[in-house]
Amino acid sequence: MKKILKNALLGTAVNIGGTYSISYIASISYAVFLASHNVGYREIYQSLYSVGFLTFLLLVSVLLDILGGYIAAALNSERHVLVGMLSALPCLFIGVFSLLSPLPNPTPIWFILISWLVVIPAAMIGGYLAKRLHTVTETPVGA
Repeated sequence: MKKILKNALLGTAVNIGGTYSISYIASISYAVFLASHNVGYREIYQSLYSVGFLTFLLLVSVLLDILGGYIAAALNSERHVLVGMLSALPCLFIGVFSLLSPLPNPTPIWFILISWLVVIPAAMIGGYLAKRLHTVTETPVGA
């Protein structure tokens, strides 16, 4: 059980670390690109919360959910789908806390709801892929 939780937390770290770093890099790069083309501050802000850009970030997040579930499950020798699912639970809790925060949150509710709906299945897909692709070689006893 301890190994399962350790691997799940490693998958969570990959998921959260990758999601935040890629989101920040993409947002800053896009804002710099728009600013270099003489787009105003207000338009840059609006474009960072546009449906297209948020959909891009959602797709990146789903891919990283799958990767986190895959990494967590690949490090485990059994219960791959369960470990993949466990790697997504902290991400789900972070989403709940961000919504319940008293601070203003400009992220649209549809984005948060879709993120909640896909985080667990995506990580389970990663666990399933690890189960299908991961081969454990066993050494014979006494060899």
